[in-house]
Amino acid sequence: MKESPTASQGWKTAPRVLLVLLVVAGIVAIIYVTRVAVEAPRGKGILTILPKVLTGLPPEENLIGQAILQNWGEYRHNTVLWSAAYFCCLFFSATFSAFAGLVLKLEFFIKNADLKKDLSAFLAMSAALLITLVAVGDFQKKWRTNRLAAAQMENLAYEFITADRKNALAEFSLKIQQINMLRNQEIVGGELSDNASILKKKEK
Repeated sequence: MKESPTASQGWKTAPRVLLVLLVVAGIVAIIYVTRVAVEAPRGKGILTILPKVLTGLPPEENLIGQAILQNWGEYRHNTVLWSAAYFCCLFFSATFSAFAGLVLKLEFFIKNADLKKDLSAFLAMSAALLITLVAVGDFQKKWRTNRLAAAQMENLAYEFITADRKNALAEFSLKIQQINMLRNQEIVGGELSDNASILKKKEK
């Protein structure tokens, strides 16, 4: 049995139209995520000020300062990655869900009824998988946890710049350990470990 010209045209046109729509959605998603990333506080002052302070410091002070700077850089990098993953998944999930209903309703988009059902099912499945990925991967929690840890490390850096570093190196080291421990504890969940509890008590 030969396929009708209308059905054949629908099979050829649909992927192109869908591709264009997805590309447009992708561009919008990239612009949105970029805007969010640009507007979010990033602590650029650390990159400008702290390296200058570290120049000429004794090795033991320089080591603590480098630890603060590198940990802050790692947390900020992780924040950007998890933020991009979280918002892109949410955006594309909503977009795929909308398109799933769109291809069924618009008669001029695709004439072939079977193709419309297949595309709608595929888009709905993709949307569900993205939401599941966000939930199972806990993207939002990882994004927020890394952002808060970066902010804490940023505050510690400014404290390091203005404080009596020579007599407080042990305290700075302890605070770095605490921020790192609490960050990991927030990501994996559960109760604070014995080490984290000890660090908290020592700080008080």
